[in-house]
Amino acid sequence: PKSGGQKSVEHVVKMAEYLHCPTVVVTPPKLLDFSFTSWLKKEAPELHKKKQHIQIALANASGSTILGFLPRHALNNLNDLKKFGMVCLDTSATVSKKWDLIRIYEYLKKLVVHVHLSNVYRHKEYSLPEEGILPIESLLRKLKANKFKGTVSLLVRPQELGAGDDEVVVQKLKEVKEFVEEYLA
Repeated sequence: PKSGGQKSVEHVVKMAEYLHCPTVVVTPPKLLDFSFTSWLKKEAPELHKKKQHIQIALANASGSTILGFLPRHALNNLNDLKKFGMVCLDTSATVSKKWDLIRIYEYLKKLVVHVHLSNVYRHKEYSLPEEGILPIESLLRKLKANKFKGTVSLLVRPQELGAGDDEVVVQKLKEVKEFVEEYLA
């Protein structure tokens, strides 16, 4: 869930169980949402133990700030991601934090269970993965070399896919699939 709290995560986990979806990705809570932050730290691991066939992964969120210096999200640094135990690597979000995508993957690779794939093109995050400044090809090769067993999903802005024109969307999705399979399959 992108926003919400404990009830939202619990609801999504129930849906994932019903749909046989192996992974639930949680966006880090807002900085001042202390109750959700505390719940994620204490109860999410317990929830995972009860639902062993469902992985609850914490995504790395963007490095956006409040007032220019306070991070917008709690649980959004490398130590917190590592302590959480399962990670969704959001490729575009690494840029705003000035993280090196490959180094971050190497640091967290044993914990990464899901990848939100996108790129940054002309200063726009969440662009199509095949064009932009991020070394997506290298990341996909590393995932393959490390026999990545998790899920890779496309996370881009709708206009990148030509939303509104079904034929364009289908064609763009085919192109992305071919690009990913070239390096990962």
